[in-house]
Amino acid sequence: MFNNRKVKTLLINKPFQLSFLGTFGGFILGISLSYSIAAYLFFHKFYQIGHKLGLPEGHSFFNFLDEQQIALFQIFAITFIIVFCVFLYVGLHLSHRVAGPLHRLNNHLKEMAQRPKDEPLSDVKFRDKDYFPELQNSFNQFAQRESSTD
Repeated sequence: MFNNRKVKTLLINKPFQLSFLGTFGGFILGISLSYSIAAYLFFHKFYQIGHKLGLPEGHSFFNFLDEQQIALFQIFAITFIIVFCVFLYVGLHLSHRVAGPLHRLNNHLKEMAQRPKDEPLSDVKFRDKDYFPELQNSFNQFAQRESSTD
């Protein structure tokens, strides 16, 4: 059915990854809101100028401003959705590169704790592009030292 391939788990360490995604998602939302407020204030200033000039409410100047403001906020909404989706993909990928090695090391240690004491320690292997390769190296050096002293 799956051609002997592993099915990738989206969230290896839910608390860490959801916190990671939530923090940066909040930054994206905050930046988007600040741009939206700035754009609103920009158009509000033009509305004030039109009122100071004595233009009536239905004047084409105000209609033009309304059309431009709607168009700009539509562009902002589409851009926000695209940026948020790209962030979600990249953030999930990056959080896997952080959570994955720690998850793998944790599972490896649990497996080794279940083995008989006289069985030599085995090496742990991380994926090629995982972060913290020094943990893999340090653990494997420790495992080799412990195995050679037995």
